Amino acid sequence: VKVGRKHHQRFFIYLAISVYKFDDIGKEVNLSVFTTAEESKKITYSINKDNDFTYEVISLADYDSEEIINTIKDKIKNNVEITRKELLLFSLVPIIEKTGHVENYVEYVVNTLIDLKGLTPSIKALAYGIEWLIVDKFVKDEQTRNILCDLLGERMSLIHEYGKNKER
Repeated sequence: VKVGRKHHQRFFIYLAISVYKFDDIGKEVNLSVFTTAEESKKITYSINKDNDFTYEVISLADYDSEEIINTIKDKIKNNVEITRKELLLFSLVPIIEKTGHVENYVEYVVNTLIDLKGLTPSIKALAYGIEWLIVDKFVKDEQTRNILCDLLGERMSLIHEYGKNKER
């Protein structure tokens, strides 16, 4: 789905809430949208005649999953620090893969993320969260999905199970 008016409004609200919430800790908050549906570009949404909201749309088609994997492998092998951007792109490898075989990459990415040591807690949480969402959406086998989600999200499948039982 291409980014449209409702998306612009929702993204603006997310950014405004985040800026407000994190203002007292001095963290800069930026918004970037990752997509497989359109090309990379900057979008400017006019809120009114005096205010615009600009953010970046990043096409995952611009990246090569094998290149990202090889970069991470080399950095791990040579004990070189992995940048935040590299880690986030690595988390997205299953959906960057152009053959559409998301599940082929999910377990590898999850296991590699789990094995990485010394990550900043906030970037680790973001990478794990991205991968958790990918696992939850794309892994068809429920048992495998629950195991991978548990590895990433500290027993999140229990919450999911509880919700299902409550629903029943």
